[in-house]
Amino acid sequence: MKFGLFYQAQLPKPVDREDWDPDQEVNLFRDTLEQIELADKLGFDHIWAAEHHFTSEYNHMSATFTFLGAVAARTKRIRFGSGIVQMMPANNHPVKVAENVAMLDLISNGRYEFGVGVGGPTEQDAFWPELPDLAKSGKAYDVLWEATRETLRMMTLNPYPGFKGEYLSLPLGNVVPKPVQKPHPPLWLAVTSERSLNLAAERGMGALCLAQGGPGVVRSRVDGYWKRIREHLRPIGEAINPVICTFANTMVAATDEKAVEHDRGGAAFSNYAIRRAHNLTHSKAHIHRELIEGNTSFSDVNIIDTPAYREHLERLAKQGALDASPGGLGNVVGSEETARRRFLAFEDSGVDILSLPHQTGIRRHEDIMESLERIGKLLPEFKERHEKGRKARIDRLQSLGLPVNASI
Repeated sequence: MKFGLFYQAQLPKPVDREDWDPDQEVNLFRDTLEQIELADKLGFDHIWAAEHHFTSEYNHMSATFTFLGAVAARTKRIRFGSGIVQMMPANNHPVKVAENVAMLDLISNGRYEFGVGVGGPTEQDAFWPELPDLAKSGKAYDVLWEATRETLRMMTLNPYPGFKGEYLSLPLGNVVPKPVQKPHPPLWLAVTSERSLNLAAERGMGALCLAQGGPGVVRSRVDGYWKRIREHLRPIGEAINPVICTFANTMVAATDEKAVEHDRGGAAFSNYAIRRAHNLTHSKAHIHRELIEGNTSFSDVNIIDTPAYREHLERLAKQGALDASPGGLGNVVGSEETARRRFLAFEDSGVDILSLPHQTGIRRHEDIMESLERIGKLLPEFKERHEKGRKARIDRLQSLGLPVNASI
């Protein structure tokens, strides 16, 4: 199992004010880059940056290509990925995506991971207002597939022959530059449900399992993903990336009690903000104050506030996927020994990459840096076992009989 970090650039407003302090954003990104530099030196394998728009306190990582350019310049070996690029053409046009992906891959000498998805309700309302009607007709992912497929073709074809489809019209021409990784960087899909997990498997894409859950939940995802990929594989790209990455909100300190103190409600803020971010009036909210005051029953119109969605949240809660307590199944909050036990359980689930979000809520930069240092001491044991399993991984990937460009 490999290890990664996940960044959304969460930035709670001060409880007693309606806006952020003047230096909060500057400090946020300075600290984030310092954390990633440390992770690179400690031996972490991946970092992911999540693109969102109009999501206020939940996510300030709106310009991920720009941010990842800074990551490429400040690191030497860690791989970095978009988790995800929102592939709505009105937001990220496929030509620009192909160019940005290739540029990041070039300046990092082939360290980029290409994650795609449709984004959340706030972005869909702005960039893809037709989505609700497409969803009713079972075509919600059609734009994503068309845009992603053509982006990959632009990276691999010279010249690109052009394309006229249902949602895109693109001219003939050679899109440059081309990425270092051939035929294209490893491809991932944002996964938040069993349906999207199956879609990732069917198209030969890595599964970025963004919804949290404990090792038991992860094991079922791994089993389901590999069953689907063996029975229904129809790759969207020129090479497949049959890999699963899952996420566990993390804070490690000297003792379990100290880790809970350093968590500073980060897990609770993150889990509440995820649900709050589905609300179209999210940008007007004061999420931090709502959470502190216990006023978490918001009533504004929500485009996915349906019985089916509420049942989905209830299922996740039963699985521990939305458990905000430090001891919740989807979190790793504790001492080094507690963290090691949790990591071993995730390793036993068969997941390929465990990504550890740290920068949540009002957690302090110095506590995050300490947590990374402590996790760094645990990594050699897992790296040694991962290396010993190299042949088994290669055999499993080659058994699919298609070109593979996974970075595990």
